[in-house]
Amino acid sequence: MTEYPRSIWVDSDTDGNIPTVTSSDCLVYVSSTEVPSSIVFERFADYGYTIGVSNMQADQGGHYYLVYADVDEDDYKYYIDTKSDAAQLTSIDIITRLYLDKVGNTKVDEKNVSDGGTVLGLKKDKTYTCEFYTGTYYQDYNLKANIHSFGSLERFVSYDYEFMHSNFIMIQIPEYFKSGYYFVNGVGLFRYVSDADAKKYNGEAYDAAIDWNDPIILYNEDGTVKYDPSDPDRMPSVDESSDPGDVNIGVSLPVDNTETITDSGGEEGGTQ
Repeated sequence: MTEYPRSIWVDSDTDGNIPTVTSSDCLVYVSSTEVPSSIVFERFADYGYTIGVSNMQADQGGHYYLVYADVDEDDYKYYIDTKSDAAQLTSIDIITRLYLDKVGNTKVDEKNVSDGGTVLGLKKDKTYTCEFYTGTYYQDYNLKANIHSFGSLERFVSYDYEFMHSNFIMIQIPEYFKSGYYFVNGVGLFRYVSDADAKKYNGEAYDAAIDWNDPIILYNEDGTVKYDPSDPDRMPSVDESSDPGDVNIGVSLPVDNTETITDSGGEEGGTQ
């Protein structure tokens, strides 16, 4: 079974609507039929603003490409944000690899490609002429860097909640969380700002001064887990091959059972 990457693309007009949560906040879950057996937080790395392509891979020569049609004809949907202007790339004839050689005057190489296979260093909302190759034939596309791109980074599980008399349960934010973006139980994305970063956070949809991707899970040199605060032996399995359409979301994704509240119980905002 092919394992596809998990990405979230949010356009620059709506990324400001992602709710910001701090240690003084908590999440609320409402249901008339069930209580979640666990709360899974999938953390996503923040790669900033870019064009609507991600998960590029490098060949042995250091040239970057998108897997356009490796197994299925529509494989591109795991690498191209079809709600962005990059959707025009889907009109290209079926080809296994779609190479991206230049964005503007900049050569695409390891120095300006993120761990999530996105192009780094682009100016928000600026349009760039992008040089793609199908085989040895190039095609230019004008693409706008108006996509706030995120890629799956690590996962945690929590069982910490409290029944409230107001027909909901209150879910605590784990104490070990660092600043970052968290996708909770597959239904809603929120921005978490740690106490250490709270004073310097600029309050905007993107703050380059904060390391949103500082890992929490630590690994040994052989790749085995050295430290995982959520106890991986109890972590429920997550289907790595699931269609990232489940997580390729905007902040307008309907969520009818999860929201953030303040300690005082006043409603602060939600993931609606």
